[in-house]
Amino acid sequence: MSKTILGDGNRRRGFIIGTDRLHKAPQIVQDTPKEDYILCPTCESYFSILENIIANKIHNKLWLAEHQGQFQPERHPSGIIINYCNEVDPIIWRLLIYSILWRCSISSSLICNDFKLNPDEEKTLSDILNQFNTIDQEILFNLVNEKRLSFPTIPFLIVSADSFSNRTLNMLFFNPAAQNPYQLVLNDYILIFSFQTSELLPKFQFLVNGNGDVIKIGILPIVIFESIINDIRQFLAEKGTSQLKSEQKVLYKFNSGKS
Repeated sequence: MSKTILGDGNRRRGFIIGTDRLHKAPQIVQDTPKEDYILCPTCESYFSILENIIANKIHNKLWLAEHQGQFQPERHPSGIIINYCNEVDPIIWRLLIYSILWRCSISSSLICNDFKLNPDEEKTLSDILNQFNTIDQEILFNLVNEKRLSFPTIPFLIVSADSFSNRTLNMLFFNPAAQNPYQLVLNDYILIFSFQTSELLPKFQFLVNGNGDVIKIGILPIVIFESIINDIRQFLAEKGTSQLKSEQKVLYKFNSGKS
């Protein structure tokens, strides 16, 4: 899994909390799900190139004051800051997003195994990713330039917070009940993605990346971001109580990391 968006590369303890086991102690796991042998070595190297580009150009700089100029931050009337990822080709960004969604869908990890794209959607992402599959970064950039005009731009929206007081209190949440748009919480980011519509979130349409332009990241005040995460936790707790009463199967899982 991606060490940039799904984790920072440092191994920490996390907890699997399922709505069918709230009466039991949480299961301790690595906070970023990892599966060996899910991909061939070439694919792993290919995805690592994408991850390293985003890590070095975006993720590691997004919250550092000395690098804010590169993002040309723009304040929307709503108060949300729009950061523009000018340092990274938008196709590279999209390839990483597509790879995360595809890997989450085919994963059998406890965190992801209730999140599934439909077969046609999985194949769409797989076909796109395979067109650029290389272990050589220069070749990747050449392929991106060659295929730019025909590259499928599937709409997505990505937001984060303006600061984080404690990154060990992170969350991986893949909403199995949401489809087109799909909804994912990926530690420091919330991702909304659809194969069918560009109308992803009515009040946040100005953040939708729906064409080949520079990728935008919405930056929310931390109190709003944490409120969204707390709403998800409350939702899971309420679903868990209901599930325990009815003794139905697990429907939701999230990963809450602890050092």
